[in-house]
Order: sequence, then structure tokens, then C-alpha cells
Amino acid sequence: MRDAALDTLLAAFTEPLPFTRETVARAPLAPGAHVVILHGEIVYVGETGRTLRERLRAHLGGGRGSSVLHKQVGEMLDDDLGRQTTTAEVAAWLGRCEVRWRETGDPKALKDALLTGLRPRFNRLLPGRPAVSDVASRFDRLMDSPYFDAVVMANRAYLDAVVPDAATTEREYWALSCLPGTRTNPPRLSAVSMKTMETFVLHEPANPTRDARVEGFLVVRSSVLVEHWTHAGLQTTHPALTRWPSDYVDAGPDQELLAGSVDDLLAALADDRIVLAARALTEPLLRSRTLHARGHNQQLADAVLRRHRGTTDWIFPVEESGSELSGDVRELFHSHTPLDWRLSSGYHRMAAGDRIWACAPEPAPRLVASGIAWGDPYQRPTGSGLEWRVAIRWNAELSRHLLGNDRAAHVVSAGSVRGVREMRAWELDGLTDALGAGPSSEPDALSEGRRRRLAEVTARQGQADFRRRLVEAYGGRCAVTGCDTEAALQAAHISPYDGPATNRVTNGLLLRADVHNLFDRGLIWVDDQLRVRVREDAAHYARWHGEELRLPARTVDRPDVAALRAHRQKVAGMP
Repeated sequence: MRDAALDTLLAAFTEPLPFTRETVARAPLAPGAHVVILHGEIVYVGETGRTLRERLRAHLGGGRGSSVLHKQVGEMLDDDLGRQTTTAEVAAWLGRCEVRWRETGDPKALKDALLTGLRPRFNRLLPGRPAVSDVASRFDRLMDSPYFDAVVMANRAYLDAVVPDAATTEREYWALSCLPGTRTNPPRLSAVSMKTMETFVLHEPANPTRDARVEGFLVVRSSVLVEHWTHAGLQTTHPALTRWPSDYVDAGPDQELLAGSVDDLLAALADDRIVLAARALTEPLLRSRTLHARGHNQQLADAVLRRHRGTTDWIFPVEESGSELSGDVRELFHSHTPLDWRLSSGYHRMAAGDRIWACAPEPAPRLVASGIAWGDPYQRPTGSGLEWRVAIRWNAELSRHLLGNDRAAHVVSAGSVRGVREMRAWELDGLTDALGAGPSSEPDALSEGRRRRLAEVTARQGQADFRRRLVEAYGGRCAVTGCDTEAALQAAHISPYDGPATNRVTNGLLLRADVHNLFDRGLIWVDDQLRVRVREDAAHYARWHGEELRLPARTVDRPDVAALRAHRQKVAGMP
């Protein structure tokens, strides 16, 4: 439906009024259609062949059995409160909305026409779902626009910084729209939504020119922002950011918008103090399911989360006797720190998370190490121009195994390695079989590796993103022992897992598997001075009693002291 036609339908409705019992008492005793509005957006369309007053009264106080709107809002609030919401609480929430109505002899036809054009979030039954071609066309239109790269990059930065387990919580706890139908000026390009509100919005430039940049805003918790920033300090560090009041119902009164160009927003999302304010706002929202799931654009989400492609295995030729970096190559392969390596090819297709197989091509090709691309390839200026590079974190255990497994080392055909290239299917199959069959100093890890087609072993399945963040935060070392054997490291929750909001780096410790087990059983805990404490009946681990916990370099990633105290008291039974 065209916007003009929709405006024509709505023109005959009343002006927006507070959705309260006082307003409902003035509604006409006649059939008609009505719309419920939240922050200027129509979230529900209803109709009745009896009387509008009776129908609106049912929404406010009739209970879940007599009103779809009452039921939908009640279920949303149930998630928030962890209990059955009362009728009065639903009515209070609806009281923050506005209502408009229109008397008509054919209310159903009017409702269907509005639903087709609006597709409101609280309507359970819609006249047909959006066609796949419509969803695809929105994504295609965005791809064809000059804004696509900026939209993907900015949404990726936001989700990486603010949303834990983004890849496993999408659509259920947060949604990403593409060219949303919300009528704004300038037009919106995308919006990340949680519960009923938008938390990160990008739109076209207000003054589009050839060099104009995408603009947008993110919503943050005001009290956390002012805790870390003075007004003058924020202006000095982020002079192009503009602060605006915000009144989304779900976020409560303690909120504000930070608006600016995409470059300003990227700089803000790289600032730990602003990220803390954004996380403080989204954490309670992520405990409830979003009501924007219907508008989620899977194609855009796949692009943002890098799921538009599978993980790729790459052959990376190296000289075994030396390299562009000083020192013995084999020593470099055993480093736990990601190292930068020059790329001669493959840089347009390689991506973070891809598996890298280092191959010494002479005299006969053999695999000498394995690692993970720790980030996307990037360009770095040199004296002769720009060169492509990629950070690789090598897997010391698997690399040692390759050197001792002749069958696995020689799966690459002679003369086939002239530059960085994808591993061929038969090479990957041969390598998988060789690693699965050969002797190994890490049999469990390699068995798991075979099952996952040589993917990195994650100690707790289903928490890969949480573990990845902890590995990055703690530099790949156990917070207690300093162990850097990645296959042995696990992501430990300080407060027990209770939905995606608890998968925050501050609620986690990177621990060696045995230490993780003792931590969960309360035999190891951490005191208020962030020192490790060990029970007497875990005497084998007494060497770490009183040692300082190894902390992440970034303050924003350090463990929550209150959560550690709760663990100490509830799990370890210590004061």
C-alpha cells in the first residue's frame, strides 16, 4: 500500500488520545476500527462489529482470553517480571500508549486494509506474511545503494560491542530490520530492536550529497554515561556526537540518544565508556523476547554476522627456514598471540574465523602448522604502496601434531602451492582422515576436530561466541593458572547462565577445564581483592592460593566484583 493511501485511511480517525479508562469511557457506542500507537508507531489494529467502547475496555481490563492485544502485552511483561502479569499491570503499560478510532459500517475491511499497509507487531493474525521476494528486494535495494557497506560495518560494530551471543540470539531477543517501513525523514536504512524499542538506528544522510555519510543514533543509559563522562569531556573526545533525550517506554526514564554520522558512531562503539552505557541499557531488554521478529531481515543479519559464507580452509605457503618476520618460523607457530602475516592472494575472500594451514612448499609440499584468521584481511601502507595482511593465531597443539604425522603433513599435491589458495575438497578429506586416524598427543581434541571438520574445539558447545570473547579478553590464557593450551580452556560463568544477558565477558572467566570444574563446585573462588582462594581439600591446586587473578587488559572486560562475591557466598559458602 502506498503511503498516501494509508494516510487517507487514517485521516478519518480521531486524533491520538491517551489509552486510559477515561478516554475509553468517551469512545462511541458504535462499530468501528481502532489503532494503538507507541512512540508514533502503530503497534496494533483492531475492529469490532459491536461497540468501540466495549472493545477498548476489553483491551485494558478484559483479560487475556478476551483480547489479543492484552494477551500479547501480558506475555511480553511476563518475560520481564518472571511471573504472571496482572490485568492492572497490562493496563498501566497500555496507558503509556495512545489510541485512535473511526466509526464505520465495515470495520473488518478497514482493519484488513490497515494491516496490509502497517503490519503492526502486536497483531497475531495478518492477511498473509510478507513475500520472500519483498524481504529480498529490501536487501537487494540496500545492496544497490551507496550505503550498504556502512550499514553492515556499523551494525557489526554495534552487535560485537553490545550484544552477547548475537549469532544465537537473533530474531528471538533482538531483530535487525532492513529499509524498515517506519515513515521517517530522512528514510531509515536499518534498525536493531529489542523488546518493543529500537536501540541502534541508521538512516540516510539528512543532507545527501556525493560524499555524505550514513547517520544514526544509539540509545544508552544516561546514569552510566555521566558516571564516566562530564559533558565537556564527552564533547572534547567525541565532538561530533549529539546528545538527545529519549523516551522509549521499555528503557524507562534513564536513557538518552547519541547521534552522529556512521564514523562518529563507530568511534563511540570503540570507546569502552560509551559501550558500558549502551550495555547497561540493553542488558535488561535482552532478557525478554523482541516483538520485532516479524521485521527481521535474515539476509542483512547474515551479512552483518558473516554468515553469508561458510568457514573456509586456506593453504598459506611459508618458507620453513625463515620468513618475513624475524626468528624461527616454528617458534612463531607456537605463539599464543595473533601475528600479522602478509597475503599475496585470497584477501578479498578470506574472513575472520577461517582456518589457515601453513604449507612449506619445498622440496615437497607439507603442512607445518594450523591456525585461525583472527580478523578480516586489511591493508597496511608500506614504502612501495599498500599491502594486504591478516592476523593469524596459530594452534600450537595441532601444529605439533602435524609435524609428527607424516600422512597428514603430505596431503597437498606437489607443485600446487604457488600462493595463498583455498584447500581443495580432496585435500581436506585426506587431512581429516589422517588426523582422525593418526596418533595424537591430544586425542580428544583431534577427535572433536574431525567431527567439526577441523574447527577449533570449544569446551562448551552452544557458547562459542561467549568463549571467543573471553579468549580475546584474557589473551588466550587461563585467569588462574596462565595455561595457554587453547584446547583446554573453557568459558566459565560467574553467575549461572540465565539467558543471553548472562553471556557477558564481565560475567565470565577463561579457565582451564579442571579449574573450571573446581570453580563451579566452590573449591576455588575469588576474593574482593581479586585474589584466588583454594579450599584445603583441593591441595593439589594450593600453589595458586593467594595469587592475583589474571585480568583482561581492557577495564570494560574485567570480571564483575559483585558477581564474584555472590559466587563466593552462594557456591563456595564463604563470607
